[in-house]
Amino acid sequence: MNVVTTLCTQRLKLAPFRLEDARELFEIRGDAEAMAHWDWPADENAEQTCAVAKSLLADVDAGKAVFWTVRLATDSRFAGLCDLSELDETGAADLGFMFARRYWGHGYARQAAAAILQAAPGLGVRVVRARIHEDNARSARLLASLGFRRCEVLSDFTIRPGGVTRTCVMFERMVYGS
Repeated sequence: MNVVTTLCTQRLKLAPFRLEDARELFEIRGDAEAMAHWDWPADENAEQTCAVAKSLLADVDAGKAVFWTVRLATDSRFAGLCDLSELDETGAADLGFMFARRYWGHGYARQAAAAILQAAPGLGVRVVRARIHEDNARSARLLASLGFRRCEVLSDFTIRPGGVTRTCVMFERMVYGS
């Protein structure tokens, strides 16, 4: 994989995620409503988010993922986190995105995801997948607007240990270099 660089859009700056970003990430990971469509419940405290951040960075170091902290271009306020994870040798990756509730409905997730899709070929990615919980209509609309196609419904998909399952929907799209 190539070196991950900062991505810029008209309204956003996506920089490689750092451990120092975990404090701000707790705004999302500690919010039960923001985490309702993630596989894990909200973090109970900032220390728990810091432990998750260390795990994310271990995946980066192992070449399994790339995470970007998303900030507003105007004043560098933290808005969210996006990623390409589950990177594999076939050129496939999973897209993920989470944004603070105060930024929902502003088009930031779409803009950030579009920037990542544009950068994906430079990272060796040719196919991007996204798995969402079936009831996550907002993410389904976002993915469709970015050219993803719904390709599979996963009934009783295990989202975490202990037999916690959800019905999930898989989306997929090809990405092409410029």
